[in-house]
Amino acid sequence: MSRFPARQSSANQNAARLRDNQRRHRARVKAHTAELEAQLAETKARLDAALDEIAHLTSEVESLSRGLVTERNVPRALPTVRASSPAAAAHLPSVFGPPIRDESPRPHCSGNCNQDQTHVDGEAHATQPDILVVMMSGRDCKDLPAPQSGESTAPCIDAYKVIEQQNFSGLDVVEITRWLKPGFRKAAEKGGGCRVDTQLLFALLDHISSTDGL
Repeated sequence: MSRFPARQSSANQNAARLRDNQRRHRARVKAHTAELEAQLAETKARLDAALDEIAHLTSEVESLSRGLVTERNVPRALPTVRASSPAAAAHLPSVFGPPIRDESPRPHCSGNCNQDQTHVDGEAHATQPDILVVMMSGRDCKDLPAPQSGESTAPCIDAYKVIEQQNFSGLDVVEITRWLKPGFRKAAEKGGGCRVDTQLLFALLDHISSTDGL
């Protein structure tokens, strides 16, 4: 009997096994590729979400550094930030602008006092304005130093709003003055209102939050 049919059958079986192996290999490669594509899509979605969050946080940081406040309403007088006593109010720095005269009644002048003496007495009773009045006034404070090169400043009125929102500990005006006085700057442009160094403003806000509830 000839052996050729047996050899042909064996060759056919080998070819069939080879095709099966190739099919299984292609199936494994296809499944692995699909898995990698799914992981890639998931990773890309997480990356896009992270980039959106970074962009949002960056925008918030930039807005805060420029002293921008989203609340547009004119702020109320701050009840918790005030001079603790008339004596404390008298120590407010003169850098905040011209004094506000005391309009309380004066003793009646006798015949031997002149108008000059009355004027001097009026000046003696002058009091410095509340820091928050100055911050809200929008005056350009021409006597203040100009912002330094590269210095980040915020409008005083925006600084007031931030302090109003954060001053839960009731920090008084003398303490606020101590923090902000070195950072007051004249207006960046005519009629723009005074400005304050944001580094000092952030330090003050950090101090307020650290003393809140003590």
